Amino acid sequence: MRVIAGEYRGRRLAAPAGDRVRPTSDKVKEAVFSMLGASVQGAAVIDIFAGTGGLGIEALSRGAARCWFCDVSASSVAILRQNLALVGIGDEGAVLQADFRRALQRIAASGATADIVFADPPYDSGYYEDVMQTLLTYGMMSVGGLVVLESAAEKGRVAPVFPGFCVIKSKRYGHTAVDIYERTEDE
Repeated sequence: MRVIAGEYRGRRLAAPAGDRVRPTSDKVKEAVFSMLGASVQGAAVIDIFAGTGGLGIEALSRGAARCWFCDVSASSVAILRQNLALVGIGDEGAVLQADFRRALQRIAASGATADIVFADPPYDSGYYEDVMQTLLTYGMMSVGGLVVLESAAEKGRVAPVFPGFCVIKSKRYGHTAVDIYERTEDE
């Protein structure tokens, strides 16, 4: 696992042993950032279910202004902090060890909002709807903000519909589906 492009390009990131944490593959990460394009430049990013921090670190490497990394697991947070130190990320990367709801509440309470949110929860968790609703509840995103959801790619799968968001891109990469949602006007 490595940083693909930008300021930290080529730097290797630590990953935990075993399969409890499922880091986004380099192939999928490269595809995601290709789809996001220039929207990463200067963006405020939240990486929930951050694990090793690969997506948020890639965003910072490609010019994001700030990234909040959120994970409930102490072991994931330890590896995440190690990876931030490996690439030399300082104050532009904040780590919150908390359930995603509590982490988003803390970020919102600070008055911050996000331009891009990465969400890669455990595939069988059923958290997808809860993530999207929590973003709306706390007013985390303005119209035009993007949410990148990773999930299991099943045959015949259609991207789920969430109030307040529309799917703008949906791709499948092996066993991984990536859906990019844009925050829309409230109806």
